Amino acid sequence: MSLKETWKKSNEKVEREQQEKKQKKNLERIEEIKQEVQRDLKPKDGKHHVTLIKSKSKSLCDNNVHISELECMLEIIQSRGYEIVDIKVMGVQWTGSTIGAEMIVVYK
Repeated sequence: MSLKETWKKSNEKVEREQQEKKQKKNLERIEEIKQEVQRDLKPKDGKHHVTLIKSKSKSLCDNNVHISELECMLEIIQSRGYEIVDIKVMGVQWTGSTIGAEMIVVYK
């Protein structure tokens, strides 16, 4: 195997490991969200309730993290028989290399 091929395979391995690490971290975060949402859901009483989700990402272009977290939250709320009334993005913050988004979900 040539030096060029060895270098390419090494880079591919590093990229694959980084991607796997990122996916594992995302799955852990989604599990945290599930627990938070289930704990914070209000009783079904026909009234409007709100819940806040705060998502964080290391990249401005990584919208998938924010979308995955929001989808997870909505799925849990709807699977419990609640109706999603509205979703509002409250803000986006940059702190160093981390980008955070805050969203409020109104449900009944």
